[in-house]
Amino acid sequence: MIDYFNPDQLEDTAAESLHKQLGQQAQLEGALVELRTQLERLPENAPPTQRGALQLEIGRALQILERGSEAWPITQTAFGICVAERNWEAAADACNVMYESDQPDSLIALGHGIWLGVTFPIDPEISVNLLSHVVDDTPDDQLRVTSVTPGSGPLAGLNFATVAGKAFEDGATVYFGALPATGVTVLSPQVLTCTVPPGAVEGAVDVRVQNPGDSGQTHVLHGGYRYEPAPAGAGPLRVLAVNPTSGA
Repeated sequence: MIDYFNPDQLEDTAAESLHKQLGQQAQLEGALVELRTQLERLPENAPPTQRGALQLEIGRALQILERGSEAWPITQTAFGICVAERNWEAAADACNVMYESDQPDSLIALGHGIWLGVTFPIDPEISVNLLSHVVDDTPDDQLRVTSVTPGSGPLAGLNFATVAGKAFEDGATVYFGALPATGVTVLSPQVLTCTVPPGAVEGAVDVRVQNPGDSGQTHVLHGGYRYEPAPAGAGPLRVLAVNPTSGA
């Protein structure tokens, strides 16, 4: 006998899948009621981060329930709290929820989220989700650079890097700042690999990909890679002593 109040036990038929979906929706509605109750009972002197966290989860639940017009304002409020408290990871997460709410300013929220993701150290999964929205909203034939992995490396360069994006073509060239990368290999229209050139100065540089041909498309990921200083004490290998000093 099928227990329709336990969606995980339903068989995978069209009718039963619908029951499962309804069961999951009911669970989410119940969670939403609980979250709102917690927010209402929150003392006025509660830490702002606690209030913002509840508002963000309420917004996320509303967005999943496809109630974007309700999700947007409470998530926007949570975003403001997160920024004021310098909780950059939660702020980027809020941007992701606002984007997925599909409201008139969703693309603006996405831009804010991506800026936070490349400016502050946050959960890589949140950054990937934000960047994936850029790829999804870009026409297939339009060149885009969305990420460089790793995002930083030694000033001496010569380390391996993977560049992700869209519409890469065989023969594409890659630049880190003004310097060309070597060993560029286009694995697919979405991924290429290369060897990072030695940097001129420490700090962030733009990463530019240009497809071949006189009219080849170009796209720049601003501040897409950072050259890091050499570790303290690093330098050429020196022989300090030989022991024993003589031998048979």
